[in-house]
Amino acid sequence: MDDVQLILLDEVDSTLSEAERLVEAGHSKRTVICAKSQTGGHGRFGRLWTSPPGNLYWTLILPCERHWPVDSGLPFVSGLAVMDCLRATGVSSDLISLKWPNDALVEGKKISGILIKSVYASARGTSGAYALIGIGINIATYPKDTFFPATSLNALGLDDVDIATMRDELTAAYLRRLEQWRSGGFSAIRAECVAKLHGVGLLQQVAVNRERTDVIEGINRGIDENGSLMLEMPSETIRLISAGDMLGPL
Repeated sequence: MDDVQLILLDEVDSTLSEAERLVEAGHSKRTVICAKSQTGGHGRFGRLWTSPPGNLYWTLILPCERHWPVDSGLPFVSGLAVMDCLRATGVSSDLISLKWPNDALVEGKKISGILIKSVYASARGTSGAYALIGIGINIATYPKDTFFPATSLNALGLDDVDIATMRDELTAAYLRRLEQWRSGGFSAIRAECVAKLHGVGLLQQVAVNRERTDVIEGINRGIDENGSLMLEMPSETIRLISAGDMLGPL
């Protein structure tokens, strides 16, 4: 990990927002930003991500490369990296699953959140596209009032988790998974995603808008070669969902 710069902060609005500010100011290196707490952490659709001290708040600044695969693999890279990190921390692989597209679950409960943002920097000498990978992992605490049930490592009985060690495990896992995807595209990681996918064969609800009022219901038939969720409709046709919020098996 010698080619990755590390920035440690006591408190920030969000590590993802800090990453965006750095890129806009001309920062162009692979960089991991971690904070002890966040005052404005957020997830998809701007939803609040509770960020008290004791959990991992991690963002990677990733300069995009022209020869990257042109597919939807990066979100799945992120989910697999989190699962690798959880296993390295002591969570049994049998307890870990993947809530499409990239939320890691332990015992069916959400233990992490991932938000990926694309930005384009126009600062002199550093212009180009960047992927900002924001990941939060519940170590000490977890929110109790979430739409999807949550948990933490401490709640699972893992009380001696060192945040710095977990930070480094996640960084190393991410770089490994990134290289796997860069070399073989989504097809190189799809089988693992399919094997760990939560709710396969069960009746599933997927919300496709922020308010979770537009809900599609069907049997989860896994993911296709492009990473889209395959839902079997009552007519027995397959509907492909490329973006949405899995609400859980019924």
